[in-house]
Amino acid sequence: MAFPPFFCYLSDILIPITETAFMQQYFTPEYQWLWTIGLTAALFFPLRQMIWVLSVRRAEAKEGGADEARKRRLKNRAAVTSALLSFVFALIYVNQLFKAP
Repeated sequence: MAFPPFFCYLSDILIPITETAFMQQYFTPEYQWLWTIGLTAALFFPLRQMIWVLSVRRAEAKEGGADEARKRRLKNRAAVTSALLSFVFALIYVNQLFKAP
């Protein structure tokens, strides 16, 4: 692996790091479910928040306001929807990622 002259001083550092890549041992199909769960968890919270905000705004526009009980119900619905969407997306994405070339 040859680096341009600007990066020559880094070549002694980069080559040992790339040869021993710590995460490479976990980036295998046998850890596919671990990656799926991790991606699901990473997508769940921002997606839940986005769905909840959109549904509260729609409820406020439609009814003129949303009380706290209605907001809690909408947050529970957003959590279920977010869990399903993020799990299905993570499952498909990780399957494509580890599919044999």
